[in-house]
Amino acid sequence: MKCKLFQFYAPNTSTRGTNEYPVTSFISAAYIIYLKFLIWLLSCSDSFAINFIVLETRPVRITVLKTVLTVLCVATALAVAPTASANSISFDLSSNNLGISGSVGTVTIADAGPNTVSVSINMNAGFSAKLNGGQFAFNGPSGLLLSSVSGLKADANSGLDFQHFKTTQNVSMFGTFAFDFTNVQGQPKGIVSADNVTFMLTASGLTANQFTSVVIHFCTASGSKCGDNTGYASGTPSSVVPEPGSLALMGTGLLALGDQIRRKLRV
Repeated sequence: MKCKLFQFYAPNTSTRGTNEYPVTSFISAAYIIYLKFLIWLLSCSDSFAINFIVLETRPVRITVLKTVLTVLCVATALAVAPTASANSISFDLSSNNLGISGSVGTVTIADAGPNTVSVSINMNAGFSAKLNGGQFAFNGPSGLLLSSVSGLKADANSGLDFQHFKTTQNVSMFGTFAFDFTNVQGQPKGIVSADNVTFMLTASGLTANQFTSVVIHFCTASGSKCGDNTGYASGTPSSVVPEPGSLALMGTGLLALGDQIRRKLRV
């Protein structure tokens, strides 16, 4: 099937007609024309040829497949979506004041929305996070308050709360921490520790990559009974995993298209 000629109209910033679009910048205008061009290409048959003028003005016929154009269209759609900025940062609790070798657990902090991060504390076998009288402290961000905490859970128990909050608190051998949340309450009687603790923190401009160190109060036994000994474990970031932004996704689509065209040129 032969493609029909597609008419392109330059966007107009002052009026809006049948084939005109209001734009606020040259980039907006270029994008509209580019998108109309992609739609035109996809409206053609399964494969067709386009003449390009290249070195020595010789025309080279390049077969463009719909699948390649689809990749580009998807990448373009992602590019105009809000840029992704989520990050996840993990702290390996490999330093403690009890002389225990190895890691007792992991603290993972991840972006969960505007001004909000999720905190997930997962203890390794043989250890648990202390709840009653326990401490959970952080360095790095600013503006945290006791009211910043929401959704506090310990294993299967939800609706919990920190009873106390301190700033610039010294914690064992690990020095001063800017924000110290202490003494979890609200769980059933007899439950004084947990293998997994999760909660949300919300503050103006808060992101996961602001956190530089953490410390938690831990028990030397798994489960809800804590055990005889308790200590403090801390760690610095062991990994930072950024989510690729939409521009990176668009770049992937463009690379795929470029590779297909390069192969056709070789043929």
